[in-house]
Amino acid sequence: MRFAFVQAHARIWRVTTMCRVLEVSRAGYYAWRARPLCDRVKADRVLTEKIREIQRQVKRRYGSPRVRMELRSLGFACGKHRIARLMREAGVLAKARPRYRVTTESGHAEPDRPFMAVVVVVFFLGEQLPSTVHPSTRPRADEPRRLSARRAPHDQSGPERPRSPARRECGAG
Repeated sequence: MRFAFVQAHARIWRVTTMCRVLEVSRAGYYAWRARPLCDRVKADRVLTEKIREIQRQVKRRYGSPRVRMELRSLGFACGKHRIARLMREAGVLAKARPRYRVTTESGHAEPDRPFMAVVVVVFFLGEQLPSTVHPSTRPRADEPRRLSARRAPHDQSGPERPRSPARRECGAG
């Protein structure tokens, strides 16, 4: 780790000074620099390049699990933590899915325009209802005629309607 620091800052400070401050030998630094990289570091560099290539192909949509599956299909033996570490170290991140944004403003005090949903159905005396109207909404002959054919749910006035025969037979009510 100290030799890597010396190598990273060799353009700023003199190697001899850094080796003296970090208490390492100058000959040891040059021997470390001349040594070839280990196989693991070489394999990590190859994997990192493959990861970057895969991420370019899929437009940065894959995270480490999917990248690992792609690498395994290409014949690279690698673990999930190793791929996650390499992606993190190389700064190769997957794009996050866009967050869901609510586009409706539901906290307004009053609407922009008045909403009036009042429907009035008026039947005049002697007028025939169309056959498409449900039978329960038609005025019966035994009921007194009103201006409106429908009764409000809270309106309990008027004669009791007879129950259908099917309801009487099954004992409901």
